[in-house]
Amino acid sequence: MSIQNDPFRPEKQVLAHIGVWRIVLASFLCTLLAGACASGYQPMPRAIYNDKDYIEFEYLPAELQSPEFNLLYITDRLWEENAAGGASYTYKRSRTMEFGYALLDIGDEWNWDELTAWTLSGNEDARVSPPDFKGVIRKGKFPDTPPKFIDDSDGKLIYDPSWQAEFDQASANLQQEIAGLLAMAPVKEIVLSVHGIDNQFEDWAKSLGLWWHMGGRQRVPVNYSWPAGKKGVLTFYSYDRESGEFTTFHLKQALRVIAEMPEVEGIHILGHSRGTDVALTALRELILVERAAGNDPRQTLKLKNLVLLAADLDFEVVGQRAGAEGLWTAFEHVTIYATGEDSALSKAQSMFGSSWRLGQARPEDIPDYFQQAVWAERNVDFVFYEGDFKGRDITSHSYYLSPSVGADLIMLIRGNPPGAEHGRPLKEIGSHMYVIEKDYLR
Repeated sequence: MSIQNDPFRPEKQVLAHIGVWRIVLASFLCTLLAGACASGYQPMPRAIYNDKDYIEFEYLPAELQSPEFNLLYITDRLWEENAAGGASYTYKRSRTMEFGYALLDIGDEWNWDELTAWTLSGNEDARVSPPDFKGVIRKGKFPDTPPKFIDDSDGKLIYDPSWQAEFDQASANLQQEIAGLLAMAPVKEIVLSVHGIDNQFEDWAKSLGLWWHMGGRQRVPVNYSWPAGKKGVLTFYSYDRESGEFTTFHLKQALRVIAEMPEVEGIHILGHSRGTDVALTALRELILVERAAGNDPRQTLKLKNLVLLAADLDFEVVGQRAGAEGLWTAFEHVTIYATGEDSALSKAQSMFGSSWRLGQARPEDIPDYFQQAVWAERNVDFVFYEGDFKGRDITSHSYYLSPSVGADLIMLIRGNPPGAEHGRPLKEIGSHMYVIEKDYLR
């Protein structure tokens, strides 16, 4: 993929490792909620490449046929020239939202044919290392926020024209980059992913990049990276949690800029852990504004799938802030992946005194009002993971790295509803409730 010269002189990233809870609990929680990268990834089940909507690797545009690729990012992390380990995006907050490309390489020194052979093998014993992160190319930035305001001739509060002009130019520049990626993508849709706490800039980019590759490189992935990963015994979770609140305005800006593009035919939102709250908060505010204006947010915001992976959300809070507002109607589909074995969310439950966290739900936890609803008019599914966490280099909080969950997620994004006849042979256990096991699609 051809990328212009970097106008910001980027270097490498900073790697950091965080530890600790109120001495003991926080250290354990931090490690688990990070959803750390695995030491080796297995290929997806071969069945996902037999799907009717899958376009084979050999028919992709030539620019996409390489182990090396550039993943678009949007971030409001602070860029520091003198950060430890070299210039990089840090955990610190920036009033400026930037965008550019994370440079990734899959498979060490594999060539394209070797990488695709591994990808299509379905061999559970074959593994590939996490993608190498080779730095970033910073392409542009938006004006600082909060915006500047003035009173117009009618006494209405508006953005200062100079701020608005700078914002419009940045928006056009970002849209130009996205348009170039869409031109190469077989499917003209965006998959915007939001990570959880204790993630360095490059962490989630690696997982998203590998998932995009194994899904066939069909759509355009966007890594939205917010300021997380601060060190500290008692502050790591609280800082990251408030950074998730800090980033809301910027994420709303990014989503609007993308949705306004005529080339974009749909937007899928994928959140993990605390990133589910970050995404849901921004989406809630956007959806309510669209409804107040008399618009259908499913049309104006082009929302397709909302996917909540291992959601670090209090179930009762979600019920009031999302369920009571009927937010699900703004999406074509909402899917909640959960497992009762999620030990990280159990610690978060203890820390906040929750009845339970959404991502640690078991089938018996789902309340009657959900199970007895008129689901012909609804579009929300629970998918419960019942695989093991042994010998797969994953934790009970990062089970999205397992081939079974990854494969189901790929089929979901392709638009396949649950059911063997649709290529998703989930075990149905109730109304819009399904079980996925470790050998799914094998």
